[in-house]
Amino acid sequence: MIASRALPRAIVFNCHITGLAVARSLAAHGVEVIALDPDPRGLGQASRSVVQRHKCPNPLEDERGFVEYLLDNAKRFGDGAVLFPTNDEWVMAVARYRSQLEACYRIPFSELGVIDAVGQEAIVVSVETRPQSVSLWCVFDNTRLAALSALWIAETLALSSPTLA
Repeated sequence: MIASRALPRAIVFNCHITGLAVARSLAAHGVEVIALDPDPRGLGQASRSVVQRHKCPNPLEDERGFVEYLLDNAKRFGDGAVLFPTNDEWVMAVARYRSQLEACYRIPFSELGVIDAVGQEAIVVSVETRPQSVSLWCVFDNTRLAALSALWIAETLALSSPTLA
């Protein structure tokens, strides 16, 4: 018998308007969302769509501190949680430290070289499916596209990750 595995948690950071849209989209489909932001007044921080809210270092001021925060809290947030940075600066911080972060988290976008090649405004969001990889181009400054991308990733992970019961 095949049962679907529980969806991994989503870590949404920079929880203002785009982060709120991503959190709502994911939560509506049963994904537990953790909101991270240096500003506890971020819209996503106040949303009922998140199960945890945390203040984190701002990668614009302390990129290494932000990455260390993610690494230090990986077990608490849940192994294999999916990182959803919702603006360019946060994407770049994750991309620069990808090799360290992907040991604990799922990173649903391209590596730094691809981001640099296409520019920071557009990145490839991808989810590995078996036996192929699925890719989607996304502009993260567009709230609706970011929310739709988050939903697509959650649904794709749910459909492509069966486990034997």
